[in-house]
Amino acid sequence: GDHRNPLTTVAMAAGRDSLVAPLSPVKPRNDEEMGLVKKDTEEDGAWPPSAFFILIVEFCERLSYYGATIVFYPYMKNMLGWDQSMQNAMYNVFNFWAYATTVIGGFVADTWTGKVRAVFGFCVCSVIGLSSLALSSAPFTWSNFPYDAEKGYAVPGFIIAIFFLGLGTGGIKSNVSTLMADQIGNCGPGVYSAVFRWFYWSINLGAFIGVLTTPVLHKELGEKKDIEDGGFFAPEIGAPKVKYETDGTGYWASFGMPLCAFFIGILVFTVGYIRKLYVDHPPKGSLLTEIYHASMYARKARKDAIACGKYVPRAHWLDWAEGSEYADVAHDFKLTLTASTVFFSYPVYWLCYNQMFSNLVEQAELMDRPSWLAPESLNVAGTLSLILLIPVFDKVIFPGLKKCGYEMSLLTRIPVGYVFGAVAISYCGFLEYMIHQDDAYKASPKDNRQSDVLCWYQLPAYVIFGVSEIFASVGGLEYAYTKAPQTMKSVVMSMFLLTNSFGSVLGMIISPVIKPENMVEVYLSLGGVLLLNAIIFALIYHPNLRRKLCICC
Repeated sequence: GDHRNPLTTVAMAAGRDSLVAPLSPVKPRNDEEMGLVKKDTEEDGAWPPSAFFILIVEFCERLSYYGATIVFYPYMKNMLGWDQSMQNAMYNVFNFWAYATTVIGGFVADTWTGKVRAVFGFCVCSVIGLSSLALSSAPFTWSNFPYDAEKGYAVPGFIIAIFFLGLGTGGIKSNVSTLMADQIGNCGPGVYSAVFRWFYWSINLGAFIGVLTTPVLHKELGEKKDIEDGGFFAPEIGAPKVKYETDGTGYWASFGMPLCAFFIGILVFTVGYIRKLYVDHPPKGSLLTEIYHASMYARKARKDAIACGKYVPRAHWLDWAEGSEYADVAHDFKLTLTASTVFFSYPVYWLCYNQMFSNLVEQAELMDRPSWLAPESLNVAGTLSLILLIPVFDKVIFPGLKKCGYEMSLLTRIPVGYVFGAVAISYCGFLEYMIHQDDAYKASPKDNRQSDVLCWYQLPAYVIFGVSEIFASVGGLEYAYTKAPQTMKSVVMSMFLLTNSFGSVLGMIISPVIKPENMVEVYLSLGGVLLLNAIIFALIYHPNLRRKLCICC
C-alpha cells in the first residue's frame, strides 16, 4: 500500500525551495530499516505564536530572493553591459553558491549557534547583499549614470551582493524549515500538516509577488526609451505598430523593494526572539562531522586489513566500521547513499530547468511583447503553473491513474519528469529557430535584435517545466526520503539541494558557447541530453524494461 502522508506530496511539490521542509511523520515502509518515527498520538492544538513569526519571515525572504534574482539577467545586460555568455556564467555562479551554502548553514547551526541565531545571522547576510544590489544600481553610485558601469560601484557592488545574498539564502534555506518543525514538535499531526501547508503557500505567494512586482518597478521608474510595440497582445496582421516608451534604468527600485520586504521579515523575527517565543535546541554537533569520522574509520579499517593480510570482501565499504563507536552512523549513512543514488542524474535536469531564469529571459527580449510586460515577467507562469497543477495532479490525475489500475511508482515518475523537461527545452529551441527565421529579426540591427514572434509562445515552456518538476523533483526526493533512515533525513535534503549546485557547474562549463547565434543548437542539445538521461535512468532502475529491451534486440 501507499504509506505516504498527504503532506509529503504537498510540501515536496512546492519545488526546490520547500524541498528542505521536514515532512509530517509517517509510518515507514520498513520500520527496522527506517528507525523510530514520531507517533501520531499527541492531541491537536492551536498554532504556537512562533510558527506565525517564522511563516512571515519565510514569506518575506522568498519575496526578496525571487524579486531580486528575477531581474538579474536584464540588469546584467542592460546596465552592466555584459554579453549573454557572461550573464549565463554569473547567474550559474550565484545559483551554485546559493545551493552549496546550504551545507554551511546546517553545519553552523548544528555545531555552534543553534537554528535561531543561525537564521538571524544569515538573514543579516541577505540584507547586506540586497543593500549592495540597491546601492550599486542607484544613480548616485555611478560616475556617468546609466553608462560606464565599470567605472563606478556597479560591478563590484553586484559581485559583493551575489556573495552575501547567496550565503544568506543557503543558510536560511537549510535551517528555517527545521526551525519551524521545532516550534510544533509537541503539537498533533493535524497542526503539523496545517502549518507546513501554509509554509508551502507562503513560499509560493512570496515568489509570485516578487516575480510579479519587481520587473514592473524598473520599467515604470526607469529612464524612458522608445520602442515599437504591437498592442496588448499583438497587432492584427498587417496593422501598423505603435511607438511606446519603456524602461531603462530603474533597477534600484527593483532591488530596493525586496530589501524593504526583508527588513520587515527581520523585524518580525527579532520581535519573536526578544519575546523568547522560539523553541531552539542547543547545538549538539554536526551530523556531517560524525559521518566524516565514520567514513575515515571505515577506510582506515579496510586499509589496515589489507596491510595485515586479513582482508575479507564486504558488501559495502562502510561495513568496515561495524563493531566501532561509529557503527550506527556508518550503517545509516550506507542506507542513505544507497537511497540517494537516484540523485546522480539530476544535475543535467537542473541545467535545463535553470534556463527558465536565464536564457529564456534573453529569448523573451527578442520577441514581440506589449509595452507593459518586462521579459522576465513571463517567469510568473512557472510559479502559477506549480500552484495550479499540484492540486490537479495530487487530487485528480494520480488518483485517477490508480483507479484505472496504473499507479506510477516514484522511480517511474522521475524519467517521465525528465521527458517533460526535454520536451520543454526542445520547444524553446523551436521558438529560437522561429525567431532567427523571422524577417523582422533578420532586418534589425545586430546589437538590438527584435522579432515579430509573440512572447506568449513561451508560456507552454513554463507550464511543461512545471509539470516536469512535479514528476522529477518531487518523485526523486520522496523516494530517497522514504528510503533513508530517520536520522539521515536532513542529509538527504542537503544531497538533493547540492544536485542543483552541480547543475550550475554544468551551466558554467557550457557558458562559453552561450551566444545568440548558437542558442538553437544549445536548446536542442540540452533537450537531447536530458532525453538520453531519462532513458539511461529508466534502464538502470527498471530491470523489467531492460530485460524487454534485451529480448527485442
